[in-house]
Amino acid sequence: MPDWEDESQPLELRARAYIDINCAHCHIPGAGCDYTPMNLAYNQTSSPINLGVCVEPVDFVSGNQEYIIEKQDPFRSLLYFRIQTTIPAEMMPPVGRSFTHREGVQLIEDYINSPEGTCP
Repeated sequence: MPDWEDESQPLELRARAYIDINCAHCHIPGAGCDYTPMNLAYNQTSSPINLGVCVEPVDFVSGNQEYIIEKQDPFRSLLYFRIQTTIPAEMMPPVGRSFTHREGVQLIEDYINSPEGTCP
């Protein structure tokens, strides 16, 4: 798995690594959030569906997010909302942080805005 901060690596791989580090402990089969429609382990996110691209969320929060990741639109992406908010009931990860990790949020925003397609 690449270092998410190593800009010599492709953006997609760095974003997948960051998501694995921060999200996969809950979003894998058998973990606390396995009811969600994604598997965020690095070795599973080469599939856009496992990453949540153009996948409708099963839980809704305050906002207008139609997909977990809506390509080309971070502000309509549930993943982006959850990693940048500090609202305790809505932030991800839900424990272990008290502020927004700006560099990580920027990485995910860059990935969402990257030119690999759009949702229907």
